[in-house]
Amino acid sequence: MKRKGLKKILAATLASLILLCGVYVASAAFTGAMLFSRASVNRLPGDMDGDGKLTAADARIVLRIAVQLESVDDYLDIQPQSPDDGSIDVTFSVTDNGYFIAGESVAAIRITAHADTENAKLTVTDAAGDTVWQKDLGALRKGEPVQVEWDGSAANGKPAPSGEYAVNVVSGAAEGKAEGLFFTNRNYYSGGNGSEAHPFLIGTKGDFENVSRFPRAYFRQTNDIDYNYAAAKTMFAADGQFMGVYNGGGFTIKNVLSDGPLFNYVGKDGAIYDLTLTDSSFSGKCALVNVNNGTIKNCSVTANVVHADGESFNCGVFCAENNGLILNCTAAGVASGARSSGWPEINVGGVAGKNSGKILSCTADVTVSSSIGPNGWAVSGGIAGYNANTGFIQNCEAKGALSEQKTTGDGYADHFCGGIAAYNYGQVISCIYTGETDVNLVGEGLGAVIP
Repeated sequence: MKRKGLKKILAATLASLILLCGVYVASAAFTGAMLFSRASVNRLPGDMDGDGKLTAADARIVLRIAVQLESVDDYLDIQPQSPDDGSIDVTFSVTDNGYFIAGESVAAIRITAHADTENAKLTVTDAAGDTVWQKDLGALRKGEPVQVEWDGSAANGKPAPSGEYAVNVVSGAAEGKAEGLFFTNRNYYSGGNGSEAHPFLIGTKGDFENVSRFPRAYFRQTNDIDYNYAAAKTMFAADGQFMGVYNGGGFTIKNVLSDGPLFNYVGKDGAIYDLTLTDSSFSGKCALVNVNNGTIKNCSVTANVVHADGESFNCGVFCAENNGLILNCTAAGVASGARSSGWPEINVGGVAGKNSGKILSCTADVTVSSSIGPNGWAVSGGIAGYNANTGFIQNCEAKGALSEQKTTGDGYADHFCGGIAAYNYGQVISCIYTGETDVNLVGEGLGAVIP
């Protein structure tokens, strides 16, 4: 902003304060203006023309005085930053805002000098401060950006080691630096750079199990993947949830034999869609996602999930626990949870063991069973075992067989079934159950059931 404009804004603000408040402001700026004026200490504070009133004329006097001052800066102690401070701005971006991957993307480095310089040099240094690549920039002109691209190659022409790099520009006494440029010297996938425009391509089992390397990237499956009855790696822990987007592309992952689901935690920004998981068995609590806090859409899972470990647990074909959105999905197979000792709480559902989020327009043809010993809780629901108070199930259909039982001894066991939800504290709206004729839509609970 120019100084004249700044003077007028500050003086106008000062005049407004005089008229609105009518008080003597003991600041350096106002003191200077008052001393410069004709006002005496016996007058009404702010009465610049001495007529005993606070009027627009007083404001005009202050404004004229302030504009006539040689520099408002002297009163406000403003020290504007010189545009010729000798610094150099350095920034970078990666192709399509994706990841910096050898052979897939480049780093666009932008340099802007605050003063004319000569013989500028750009260097890329590693974490140890060693130079891996450099380029002579020649003369830089004040305020005229220069852009340089680095493809990740070292001085020998081969890809630099994977790691974090810094970009430095030096020209005489002027210098600039940008840190935090992360580079990966090999592509762990069949292509792409992880951006929305160019997602990482997943065509093999190895590609899929490397999804864990980039939890915020975009992925797109390009082929069916057959595990041949081998175990799959469970990816993404609670402290490192999947926050990216996995597009199954309508393809299948099949023949998985594992003790844990494909994804452990999906975060609130994470999404999985258009994926089919079939012909698989899991001894863990679910097949696809242990805890879903994000979105699962247009997916199909056919799996046997049989779990018999832990004091209390949730168990379902899609998710053990859903806190996000499951939309337009299909579940088939078996969901079974059992515990013979202690005081367990076991919630088993065709889609999710426990639902605190939304399950919309889903179908489940899942045989659901739960069993406990003499004490505890075991419930079986066609869509969800337990629909919590924030749970919302709408336009869903279930048709699998349901069962629950207490296996041994006398005690304080509670066990029941529900065609959609065994225990409902939330909302069940416009859902149907077409399985066993003697099973109600909801087993127990105080939640809403709306046909």
